[in-house]
Amino acid sequence: MVIRYFILPLFVLLTMARGLYAEDVRIGVQLDDKSFYANRPITGTINIQHNKIDQINVSSFKIENSTLKVDFMKVVEIGQDSSLMITFYRFELPPQEPGLRLLPEISVNIGGKLYKSTPLTYEVIKTVKVVRGEQGVVLDLESFVEGNSSVYVGQNLRVGYRFYFNDNFDLIEQQLPLLEANGFKKIGKERINDIKQNGMSVRQIDQNIEAIKPGKYVFGPSYVTASIYRKDRRGKKQVVSQDIKAEAEELTITVLDFPIDSKPASFNGAVGQDINFSVELMSPAQVNVGDKLSLSLTFSGVNDDSNIKIPEICCQPGYAGFFGIDDMPPLPSKQSGVFRYFVDIRPLTDKIKKIPTLEFSYFNPVTESYTTEKSEPIEIKVSPQPEAEKQQTVDESQTQNQIIQQNSSDEVVWPTPSTKVQPIEINTIYPLEVGDLNNKYFGTWAVILIIPFGALAIYVQFDIRERHLSRISRRKKKKAVDVFNEALKSTDDLPIFYQNLCNAFFMRFKEVEMIDDIEITAHQLPQTGVCGEVRDFLCGIEERRFSGKGDVDTKEIIITADRLFKKIEGK
Repeated sequence: MVIRYFILPLFVLLTMARGLYAEDVRIGVQLDDKSFYANRPITGTINIQHNKIDQINVSSFKIENSTLKVDFMKVVEIGQDSSLMITFYRFELPPQEPGLRLLPEISVNIGGKLYKSTPLTYEVIKTVKVVRGEQGVVLDLESFVEGNSSVYVGQNLRVGYRFYFNDNFDLIEQQLPLLEANGFKKIGKERINDIKQNGMSVRQIDQNIEAIKPGKYVFGPSYVTASIYRKDRRGKKQVVSQDIKAEAEELTITVLDFPIDSKPASFNGAVGQDINFSVELMSPAQVNVGDKLSLSLTFSGVNDDSNIKIPEICCQPGYAGFFGIDDMPPLPSKQSGVFRYFVDIRPLTDKIKKIPTLEFSYFNPVTESYTTEKSEPIEIKVSPQPEAEKQQTVDESQTQNQIIQQNSSDEVVWPTPSTKVQPIEINTIYPLEVGDLNNKYFGTWAVILIIPFGALAIYVQFDIRERHLSRISRRKKKKAVDVFNEALKSTDDLPIFYQNLCNAFFMRFKEVEMIDDIEITAHQLPQTGVCGEVRDFLCGIEERRFSGKGDVDTKEIIITADRLFKKIEGK
């Protein structure tokens, strides 16, 4: 009996611990790139955080019910006091067709339980036809349209170009008709994104557009002409290849009109998939004639509000003649795929018992069919306009009529025209005098003689300024040997001594043109020749200063520094 009392709590504790361990399991998937070429495999890494006692069944890796072959990479322990570890695996998928793709969940059995990763999106792009110029220059241009190139009126799509290059370039001429999007409506501004992909630089320029008229639109030819350059050590451009031209294939976009068959009467051009529509009364349900009723029209499951067209309320059954509708178009409020419009209506009679049903129709481009959503009627109570307000309205109307009648009966008196013409004069404009018509000295060709004297004066002034700046520069500019001597005098303060020593070596390397910039660290020096010796010397001092492996002997450092400094000078 005593043993049973100990076994049962122990079993419960072990079960709870097992549950805690299971919560520590996490699976992460990372692709090697955001986009891949169509002729290359899809590669990535799987990292699994798990407890040390949980075994990973390598043969249980699956993707979409198919076995996924993985290669073990390494294991990393999170910490000495932690029972968790991270195991890394590599995987590879076969090449795929161009387009936007979804990497499904990857599942694996860990410790007897099945765990899954989160799906990822990536893009497969067409194989690039590389244009090669002189000295290995690469430049190519590709046109693209995201998604389907056949759309319906009102749908949005993103189009653009990708530049592939491996050197700097200046555009000489370009013709990119997709960015002009003739026949379409531009939405927003162009986006520019620069990435590195498979050893080349890629610049993507794209534009969001909306189809507005049915037809077949061909964009092309598309091309760019560029001058390729590289920079020398002094930062000056050196042209490598001139007038290299890259062309993109023609791209055709087809805009389809909506089918006539089975088109609902309430359809006004809305496009989408699985859109839910509802109407809610936001103001009190009990009002007087002429008071405002605020309606909230909600559309959920929408990715792009530009494809949403709110119902034409004035044309819906039960609204014309019964409700007054504001003329101002409502603006949407957006939040997490939900778009809400607020519309104000006013009841015109107290006979109204409810707000009628509103009908919303949209076209689904995937199923190529129409869908109609209807809201529920909303019960309201409309009271007649109070007598005081009604009398005030009548009084205002009568007063306005009296004013109109009085104005119509009064005699119209026109102002008597004056025979005296008043001069039009602006005080700041003065009349011409005889002296203004005579030739002035600066109004003749003789003024040209001033030009050479002025140029000579500017040259003399510029020369004096340059000489003055040169004297100041020679007086103030320090050389590497001056900084080196300052370092030898600052041995009492080790940080300042080390900084001056580094600056002296960097300045000397710059003077003999072994490096391009002195704003570097010792770790950035080349690892060969005298640069490598200085690099090891300075890094060794830094390591001894911060590692605490021993005292820094400044005398030994000065001897070694003097030897290396003279070696750079060639002595």
